[in-house]
Amino acid sequence: AAFCRAREFEKKKKWEESITQYEIAGMVEKAEKCRQQGAYALHHRGLIKLQKRDNTGALEDYNLAILLEPNNHQFYHNRGIAIAQMGNLKEAIENFQKALELDPKDLQTYHNLGAVYVELGEFNQAIELFSQALKLNVEDSQIYQNLGVVRFKAGDRQGAIADYNQAIKLNPNKAEAYYNRGIAHRFFGNNQDAINDFTKVLQLNPRVVDAYTQRGIIRFEMKDIQGATTDFNEAIKLNPKHPEAIYNRAVIRRLTKDNQGSLADFNQVIKIHSNYMDAYIKRGIVRFDLGDHRGALEDLDHAVKLQPQNADAYYHRANTKRSLGDFSGAIVDFENAINFNPQYHQAYNDMGIVRLRTGDISGAMKNFETAIQIKPKYAEGHNNRGFTKFRLGDISGAMKDFETAIEINPNYAEAYNNLGNSRFQTGDFQAAMSDFSETLRIHPKYVPAYNNRGLARLKLGDFSGAIADCHEALKINPNYALAHYNLGLIHTEMGDLEEAIVDYNEVLRLYPRKIDAYVNRGLIYLKLKNYSQAIEDQTSALSINPNLPHVYSFRSEGYIKLGKLKAALDDLHKAAEIYQQQGKQEEYNKAIGVIEKIGE
Repeated sequence: AAFCRAREFEKKKKWEESITQYEIAGMVEKAEKCRQQGAYALHHRGLIKLQKRDNTGALEDYNLAILLEPNNHQFYHNRGIAIAQMGNLKEAIENFQKALELDPKDLQTYHNLGAVYVELGEFNQAIELFSQALKLNVEDSQIYQNLGVVRFKAGDRQGAIADYNQAIKLNPNKAEAYYNRGIAHRFFGNNQDAINDFTKVLQLNPRVVDAYTQRGIIRFEMKDIQGATTDFNEAIKLNPKHPEAIYNRAVIRRLTKDNQGSLADFNQVIKIHSNYMDAYIKRGIVRFDLGDHRGALEDLDHAVKLQPQNADAYYHRANTKRSLGDFSGAIVDFENAINFNPQYHQAYNDMGIVRLRTGDISGAMKNFETAIQIKPKYAEGHNNRGFTKFRLGDISGAMKDFETAIEINPNYAEAYNNLGNSRFQTGDFQAAMSDFSETLRIHPKYVPAYNNRGLARLKLGDFSGAIADCHEALKINPNYALAHYNLGLIHTEMGDLEEAIVDYNEVLRLYPRKIDAYVNRGLIYLKLKNYSQAIEDQTSALSINPNLPHVYSFRSEGYIKLGKLKAALDDLHKAAEIYQQQGKQEEYNKAIGVIEKIGE
């Protein structure tokens, strides 16, 4: 009677009542059939609970089912699934092994036991298990697929590809095998083979989002920006919340100068995945590009918080701090980046730039040399070391570094410009002009090169060419004070003193503390016999830096012309005093000579 009631409850899907009646029936002597039916009801309900992810409930059902029917391999198999989904992988293995002991030919148990081994990182056991499964059915493409996954994770990428090949041979429409083979091809740099595999996946199933994403990444690496963008857009169309596709599209948008679009994408990625560390780094870079340096710093602070050992996060935060004038903080971050990645040559290089800014020339030199030691073909490192040597007066050493930088990167505009400056210092104005011209061939809007070429032309007596270069610089940047300054030099050399005054006026409008502009304009006023204005300009220069002996000498000339000899003598004595402190004996003697002459 209990058995019949149990069957009726089962038909009505009243599982609890059915199980209770089966249990009652199972207690009756010689009720083996009822025990089997009770176990079946528990199994049926356990399956439903597994589908609903009620793993605890499923485990309870299979525990009882096994109590009723202890030799049913399916019960152990399903209990293993419930236990695995609860995170107890070791106990799950015991259940799967028991299932195989009861039925050594159940391929599904092989698959699930192998998956647990993979999850635990026990790749050799997984490979051995799937190899045993192949002995049962050498035509099962899924076993080869599983073997490929395990071999790839174990580091045997070639073996993985061979397994995927076999899986595809057995089942030419197995999209998963093409996808995984594409991943393996990408690892080996076989980009076209990988693209072909991902394309095949999409032919078999046009809705595989990850296939679009992976193909887009490879197309991006192959510089097919349009193709990559199309793939990421398709992936996002299928899944508007796919963080990897949105992230990669954001990277492309930044590359193509669409910073606002890039920022919007990174915002979306972080909204979907609030701990996406790389998105914080990249969004920080975009914010930096947009001039939001504080916002960039916030993002990079968050990236460091998410991954305190991420060298890139420290590196980019260091450069952001540099832009904000926090040089000591920048150096600490560069050192952290290097601590977590001792081969980070860019961090050494950029730390050297910061040290240059702070006047630590020897520290900068060490940083640039380390960057070059790590990466001998590092053009920027050679350029910066050359610039440091130039600052130290080692012109020939600087030129060698600039030439090496150009040899590594023949289109390195800044290195040509620096080489030109070095040649200018040696008096080789023709070669310097050639270097500046090469700079402008590579980078037609490189303002300093126009300015520098103008100076070289001035030295060669090409006044019109020099003026044209300065005007070209100002056309690109109307507020480039150095071009106005050089125009002042050129017009002075040409004897066009009034025009030179206009030039220096413009310099001082843009840069009110430019000492040389005051000095040069004062000398012009002296030539024009405007002595009061000449004195005023030299006085302005000395108010900025009172330790310039030659400026005291210049001002004394104005005082002499105005008959203010005491003021002139005071200036000359001051000039002589500073020259003596500087150890400049010849200049000291000249100042004393003028003093003696006035005294006569």
